[in-house]
Amino acid sequence: MRIAITCALCFVLAGCDGCQGPQGDPGAQGSPGATGAPGSPGDPGDPGAPGQNGNPGDPGLPGDAGPPGSSIGDVSVHLVDADTRADVAGALLTAEPGAITATTDLSGRATFTGLPIGMYRFTASAPSLVVEANVVFEDLDVGVSSGWVSLVADATVDVKLKLARIDRDEMNLVALHTGGSPGYTLANCHACHNDRADELSQDPAEPPFHALATHNTSGCTLCHASVELPTHSGATVRKQVAVTLCDGCHANYPNSFP
Repeated sequence: MRIAITCALCFVLAGCDGCQGPQGDPGAQGSPGATGAPGSPGDPGDPGAPGQNGNPGDPGLPGDAGPPGSSIGDVSVHLVDADTRADVAGALLTAEPGAITATTDLSGRATFTGLPIGMYRFTASAPSLVVEANVVFEDLDVGVSSGWVSLVADATVDVKLKLARIDRDEMNLVALHTGGSPGYTLANCHACHNDRADELSQDPAEPPFHALATHNTSGCTLCHASVELPTHSGATVRKQVAVTLCDGCHANYPNSFP
C-alpha cells in the first residue's frame, strides 16, 4: 500500500505524462516514389557461335560454245629438174593417202589446200627427156616421191621434189652445150631448162635475171654462146656470158640502170 501511495504522489508532484501505452497498428502504405533515371548500358556480351552454312546456290547457265577447232592444212609442192634445176611445168602431182591430184603451173608449183591433218606422201610424174638427131624431146614418164610429210592444223608445209628426167649415160650433154654444135639450139635449151620466164626470186618485186622481159626474149644462145660442162660451169652459167655483150645495154652500169 505504501508503494501505491508513493507512485500516486510522484505523478501528482511531477505533472508528467502518463506511462507509454502499447504500440499502435502500422499506418497505410504510402504512394510509390517517382521512377529513377535509367542506369548506364552494360558491357556487350560475347559473340554468339557462327550459324550453319546455307545451302549451295543453283548452278550458273553454261557459257557460249567456242569456235570449232581447225583440222586442215595446206601443202605447197615445188617440182624442179634434178639436173638443170629448172621448174617442171605440167607435171602430175599425187598426194597419198587419198589419191588427191594437182598439176604444176609454169613455175613448177602446185598447192594442195584443205587437206585433213595427218601424214602424206607426194609423188610427181612428168615425161623424161631424150635426144634423137640432135633434138631433145619428151619420152616416157618418170617419177619421184617424197618421204612422209606431217601436216598439222592451219599449217602450210613446203615440199620440194627433184625429178631426174635425163639419162646421163644416154644423152651427150657436152655436145648439147657446145656453142656452134647442131644440138646447141634455143629449142633444146627450152626443152631441158624451159624459158625461165616464170622464175621467182626471194623478193617477188624483184624478178630474177631470166624472168626480165628483155633477157627472156633475147634467146638463151645469144647470151650464153657456150657452156663449158667439163669445168662444171653449169652451176655458175653466168661465167659463160660475155661481159662485152652486157655492155651493149648496160654500158653505164652501175651509175645508171640499165
